[in-house]
Amino acid sequence: MLKAINDIVRPTPPPVIRSQAPTETAKWEVPFDGSNNRGSVQDFVFKVEYLKSLFQCPWDEILSNFHVLVTGRAREW
Repeated sequence: MLKAINDIVRPTPPPVIRSQAPTETAKWEVPFDGSNNRGSVQDFVFKVEYLKSLFQCPWDEILSNFHVLVTGRAREW
């Protein structure tokens, strides 16, 4: 006997795991170039920590993409 479409049990998709949905740190728009024109190092660190919390982004992901957050002289350090 055929089952009605509504009677078919569909599997629930797995929950999204952080590592499967990387945060696009380039879109955070908090570049740091080593000068005080965009704020101090403390301001930069505060912004990164805030966004880390907001997006529940692990430190290893931030550190592996750190090159997109720094520009100019800071990138050379």
